[in-house]
Amino acid sequence: MLRMLFVAVFLTFSSVAFALSCAEPQVNQQSIDNADAIFIGTVTKVGDKPGAEMLAPTLYEFTITKSYKGVTEGDTVTIGRVAYYGDKFAENTSYIIFARKNLNDVLMSDLCGLSVQTEFAAPELLELLDAHSTPAQ
Repeated sequence: MLRMLFVAVFLTFSSVAFALSCAEPQVNQQSIDNADAIFIGTVTKVGDKPGAEMLAPTLYEFTITKSYKGVTEGDTVTIGRVAYYGDKFAENTSYIIFARKNLNDVLMSDLCGLSVQTEFAAPELLELLDAHSTPAQ
């Protein structure tokens, strides 16, 4: 009986599990200042990963509909995102994007960052962006 209990406990706690939990992102002036680009845009193309590595980013093309920082409305930009947990940008969907340049000068949107599908954005986010940022010309 003790042996069966040991086996049951071992099997219960021996499986491998992976999980990702992001802290609630805080939008403030510092997060705006730290971003290289902030905009609302629609995904026009979902690219392939440039490498076979698990942490290689998927590249997405966005058409910018409203610029808050670092980009110009109407332009198309490429944003990279490492989305190995399945949180990918969907084609023909609008997002508010906060992006920073990586060491290769590629704009990247962090998985646990502030980027959000536009329809789910809190009104306070848009109010803060309108009040504290200047569009690029």
